[in-house]
Formats: sequence, C-alpha cells, structure tokens
Amino acid sequence: MFDAVLPYFYFIFLTILLVDRSYRDDERCAKKYGADWDEYRKLVPHRILPGIY
Repeated sequence: MFDAVLPYFYFIFLTILLVDRSYRDDERCAKKYGADWDEYRKLVPHRILPGIY
C-alpha cells in the first residue's frame, strides 16, 4: 500500500505550502492589524483545522 511515495507527494507538498502560508499570513496580519489581530487570534485559536492545527 505504501510502496510508492509519488501518490502521496501531492498531498505532502500542498500541506507544507499551506502550513508555511499560514505562518506568513499570521505575521503579515499581525503587522497590519495590530491589537485587532491579537483579539481575533483569541477568538479563533486554530489556524487551519479546528482541534488539530
């Protein structure tokens, strides 16, 4: 079932891109919105999947 990596490459690659993008967006929004962004982060504690990440 896990003999080849190629079928999973797409999923792994996009997951890495999405996680990296979430960090960059968080930094950019923190600079742009300041204290309002901090309040938003308190209301929405998860970045992508609630309960997981």
